[in-house]
Amino acid sequence: MAYTVKLILEKPIQLADQVIKAADESSSFKSHCSDLKEKTQTLAAFLHQAARIGKDLYERPTRRIIYDTNQVLERTLALVQKCRANCLVKRAFTKIPAAAFQETSSQLKNSADNLSWLLCISAAVYDNSHGDYLGHSPPLAIDEPVLFSIWEQLAILSSGSLSDRLEAPKSLVLSAKKYSCHGKLIQEGNCSVFAKILKEGPMKLQAEVAWAISEHVANYAPFQEHFAQHNIIPLLVRHLAFETIEEHSSNWDNQDWSQFWTTQTSKSALIVAASSYSKGKSPVLGLDVVEDVDPQSSSRPSVCAKGREYEEPKTKAYMKAMAAKALWRLAKGNSTICKSITDSIGLLCFAVLLGEGPEEVQRFSAMALMEITAVAEKDTPLRRSAFNPKSPTCKAVVDGLVRTIGNKDSKLVVPCLKAIGNLARIFRASETRVIRPLIQLLGERAEYSREACIALAKFACPENYLHVEHSKAIIAAGGAKPLIHLIYYEEQIVQGPAIFLLCHIVMHVPESRELVEANVLSVLEWASTRSHVFGGEAAKFLLKAKSTSSAGLQKEGQNLASVVYGGSNGILAQLLELKAWFEDQTVFHFYSCSVLLIYEKELALNG
Repeated sequence: MAYTVKLILEKPIQLADQVIKAADESSSFKSHCSDLKEKTQTLAAFLHQAARIGKDLYERPTRRIIYDTNQVLERTLALVQKCRANCLVKRAFTKIPAAAFQETSSQLKNSADNLSWLLCISAAVYDNSHGDYLGHSPPLAIDEPVLFSIWEQLAILSSGSLSDRLEAPKSLVLSAKKYSCHGKLIQEGNCSVFAKILKEGPMKLQAEVAWAISEHVANYAPFQEHFAQHNIIPLLVRHLAFETIEEHSSNWDNQDWSQFWTTQTSKSALIVAASSYSKGKSPVLGLDVVEDVDPQSSSRPSVCAKGREYEEPKTKAYMKAMAAKALWRLAKGNSTICKSITDSIGLLCFAVLLGEGPEEVQRFSAMALMEITAVAEKDTPLRRSAFNPKSPTCKAVVDGLVRTIGNKDSKLVVPCLKAIGNLARIFRASETRVIRPLIQLLGERAEYSREACIALAKFACPENYLHVEHSKAIIAAGGAKPLIHLIYYEEQIVQGPAIFLLCHIVMHVPESRELVEANVLSVLEWASTRSHVFGGEAAKFLLKAKSTSSAGLQKEGQNLASVVYGGSNGILAQLLELKAWFEDQTVFHFYSCSVLLIYEKELALNG
């Protein structure tokens, strides 16, 4: 930047010197030229100051302000040169309105004020003897108020006091929402400023920046790619890993950390942390800091900087929460970012923090897992690489999700149910430990029942290669009767997912004794008459399931009745006993119909 500033300042400095020399040589309008000379000297002083601290100047406003200053100095030089006419005839016919001098003088003052503001916001070491414009509006702000606000807040974020810097991310988020200037924020370099702070800044400020990242991404999706291009993902993952996953300082020697983080470190940490996690222990930080690590160096991760472990617990917890929130928003619908997270130790961090972190960290970890698994559900290569059932990371994730689902009082049940459903294709036929907790939620709160039905449907749908085996597992775990109860008695938001799940099951396992005992055929018959509930595509699917399964269910019902009642002798007496045996009237109705069919058949044969 220093070399670039030197080049763009070269011309205005030359122009300022030419204006001053021409003003000294003026032979007319001397008082006006003297005023222009004075204004130009002030401007030249700022230009020379800018040249001396070029590396610290904020590049985006520098280019704009220097361009405008060039235009003003060129017009000033042209005006002053008209006053140098030394021929009496030329002076007599050279008419310059007084307003031209006033306007030029005002433009020179505005340029100086803009430069003074630029120096003030760009370099903390600037000797502000000409006025402090930080927090006030320079002339530039009149024409570009939104742009000026962005420049000022980014400058404060880079070099202001800590209290001002903590407020700057909030101001940027509010400005972006109010003026819809998200694209302009990207153009003005906020991504690079955020990345620098996440690498080197105080933890309190890093937490506010992580929060701002999450808000920017939530309001404007293109931010995802721009933040990813500035290596924001590994920086956020480091904050999750700090005091969560065990690291070893020797791994950092002579390595490029941005690449190393996703390879060797993640592999060693996976083994250590997954082993601790599987034993029910929380991984403890084993952070040996290398003495000669420079915390400001871009080649070392600042999370490992000496002294960070002495931050207040509240600050560290907030930092983790905001890092998890930012990663959740960044991962949403983005395969590239999800792969970046899963290739690092980010996935394992989420699994650990889901069970061990503070409440807010747990919530954002659950949301992040939900979004990552949602992407993996549609992205087969990502699903196979990140969620291999044999890997310790995948096991830790599934264990954490199942454990959370088992706690019915947790606020995280719904996102964890969604995540389990998204992973339905990775589970083997013998993986009943996941299905049983889902069935236990049927009949709980409406939102739990609905999400459990949706998740189970992903196990039983034809797109799942093991749909038949999973359907049998759902039946074996006692899923039929709770489903029928949901269809008959629950509200409409639960009835829909429940009937879809039941239709999948009866289509794949049409001759199930458990389904016959639950009187599923009558349920399908009843549901098919309620077009206001199961209309459109749902009604077509329901009719298909009914026609596909009815023959098998009826056959199994008749076989079951024949075995239980042994033919037609004493049919009426046995039917009466049947009513006493079963409190469920729907089950009685179906059994009685099956038995009566046998009775009528035998009467016809025996005359």
